[in-house]
Amino acid sequence: MIKTEALNFKYGDGTLALKNINFDSNKGEIIGIIGGNGSGKTTFFKTIIGLKKPLSGKVFLNNELISYNKKSKNKLLDHMGFIFQEPDQQLFYSDIFDDIAFGLRNMGIEEKEIKIRVKEALKKVDAMKFIKKPIHFLSQGQKKRVALASILVLKKKIILFDEPWSTLDPKMSERMIELMIDLKNQGIKIILSSHNMELIYRITDYCYVFKSGEILKEGKTEKVFLDQVVLNKADLRQPWIMKVDKKVE
Repeated sequence: MIKTEALNFKYGDGTLALKNINFDSNKGEIIGIIGGNGSGKTTFFKTIIGLKKPLSGKVFLNNELISYNKKSKNKLLDHMGFIFQEPDQQLFYSDIFDDIAFGLRNMGIEEKEIKIRVKEALKKVDAMKFIKKPIHFLSQGQKKRVALASILVLKKKIILFDEPWSTLDPKMSERMIELMIDLKNQGIKIILSSHNMELIYRITDYCYVFKSGEILKEGKTEKVFLDQVVLNKADLRQPWIMKVDKKVE
C-alpha cells in the first residue's frame, strides 16, 4: 500500500511543514490522522497523493519507490482518491452526472458502463434525490456527497478523507461511517483526518497523532486515546464515549 520513510516537506516561505514522517498504511484497515489545525494533516495527504513534492524522504506505493516525476505521480493518482475538506476544490461541472462521469470518460470507459457506475455511486451516497439540481445550488454537505461519488466510480484501492464529517448532518455522518466500513470490507484502504474524536474513535483501528508537522504518537486507536499527555500536547480531547465507558466500569 502506501508507506513513507523520513518524509519532510517545506513551504515556499521556509516553514518545515512535515518533519521526519514515518507512516505505514499496512498497520490498520481504517487509519486516523489526528491533530489540531496546522498540525500537517492536509499537507501530508497532498504529499502522499502526489499534489506536493517532498523536500526529502521516501514514499512507497506497493513497495515501489515514488520518484515524483509525471509517471510516478500518475501511478499514485491511479491507486488513490482524495476527498477534500472543501468539496468545491474538486467539483468542476454544473451538472452532477457530468462531474461524476468526468474521470471515467477520461479513461475511455463506454457510456453504458459510465451510466451504471455513476448511478451506483449516487445511490451509495444517497444523492439520487437531488441529481437534477445544478451543483452550485447544492448545500456543502450535498456537494461533499457528489465529490465522494466522483471518487467511488473510479474504484481506487486507497481513499483519503480530509475532514469527512464537516458540513454533514448527523444522518449523513452515520451514512459516511457505513460507507467507509463497506469500502473497508471491499478491501479498500481508508485513511482519514478529522477533528471529530468521537467518530475517529468509533471507526479507526490505528491512529497517528500529528503536532506541528511531527508524529507525536502512533498505535492502536484505543491505546492512543488513553494517553492523555499526548492528547494534551496535540490539543486534542479524549472521546466522550471513553469517559462513559470508564464510569460504567
